[in-house]
Amino acid sequence: MNMEINSSLKQRNNTRESFDNGKLIFTDNELNSCVDKVVVNTNSNISEHEIGESNNTNNNNNNISSEMFIGEELKIPLDSEHHSIINMKKERNEENYFHIYNNKYINNNLEKWAPAYTPNYLIIIYILVGITFITIGVYLQILSKNTIECIINYEDSPGNGLTIDTFVEIKSENCNPSMISGTEIKYLHGEFFLYYQLRNFYQNNNLFVNSRSDRQLSGELIYNEEILSECYPFIKDKQERILYPCGIAAYTIFNDTFTISDGQNDPIEIDDSLETITFKTDQMIFKNIPENELVKHKFNDWLPKDIFPGRIENPHFIVWMKFSPFSNFNKIYGKLYSKKNKLILPLKIHIKNRYPVHLFNGSKYIVISQSTIFGGKNPYFGIFYIISGIFFILISLYYIVRNKFNTNTLGDFRYLYWNST
Repeated sequence: MNMEINSSLKQRNNTRESFDNGKLIFTDNELNSCVDKVVVNTNSNISEHEIGESNNTNNNNNNISSEMFIGEELKIPLDSEHHSIINMKKERNEENYFHIYNNKYINNNLEKWAPAYTPNYLIIIYILVGITFITIGVYLQILSKNTIECIINYEDSPGNGLTIDTFVEIKSENCNPSMISGTEIKYLHGEFFLYYQLRNFYQNNNLFVNSRSDRQLSGELIYNEEILSECYPFIKDKQERILYPCGIAAYTIFNDTFTISDGQNDPIEIDDSLETITFKTDQMIFKNIPENELVKHKFNDWLPKDIFPGRIENPHFIVWMKFSPFSNFNKIYGKLYSKKNKLILPLKIHIKNRYPVHLFNGSKYIVISQSTIFGGKNPYFGIFYIISGIFFILISLYYIVRNKFNTNTLGDFRYLYWNST
């Protein structure tokens, strides 16, 4: 019995988790899990006196006390060897604690540096920011100027739901390298996108912007007229059927379509897929209502399936519903692919002309633009950076003049006024 207790005690010392005044403390469950041969059962018929007698018979050959208690705890005094092990572990725990918690990061005591915001310091910052912005703006302007862009106007549609076939050719003189330098170009090499451009069309008009139902566009079936009132004035048709989609923004969607061939009459593919011309965030917003629900609730699903397959989730519809802040704007139509890896001029474009622009005294154009790291040709970014840089330079000049003519010494107590009352 003594040897068994010794072996179990050594095993327990290797895995113990707590100690109390030099005594190991075992609960019944802990003892059962660590010792296979010593079993303490508080529900057994063995009395405390019997266990005490069993331990007293072996007290002469061991340093282990016979003091054992049945109940929640079993306490066994330790010899000097066990005390030294416990002290070593205790010191190790104290060292780990000191190492972890005596840390500048944990105690928010990291070294830091903060500049003194003196006038000279601020002047230098404003000058550096201004020079940086002007440099970026000039670079963007040069990049935009060197971006190849071809643009051509085409005739208006008679409207009234009529479709006419219109043919236009984009030649060398319609592209900006030839328009600027007069040098004729024979082909377009690189990555190009097709856009349509509308002029004098105010998508930023308050009535236009607000005349839509975002809940309906997100796939929610709404037939409550009070909620649909935000689509005013295009809510229902003459048969009192709810328009799907409703609102001026959707009802005025651009519906011309294009096919292109190059100067050798080889077709040029237009990639107008959802992934190519729309963002993933927009794809998550625009969702269709199931067609059976539209039929059941007598909605007018008026979008032409041949022009806008996929209805609300059609990429051209999604692009149109992204409003422009300007009256003249480009909307992406697709990406151009040629088997020859270049677009041979002149480009022949066949247009299914349906969209009337005479109703708002506007005009429409076809734009083919080269792709850059900042998108297509856009001079506005460069202008914005240049203006911002000039603004920062002017602020720095203001502080220079103010600092020169202001003779007050910073931190001079003579300029402090105390309330004498």
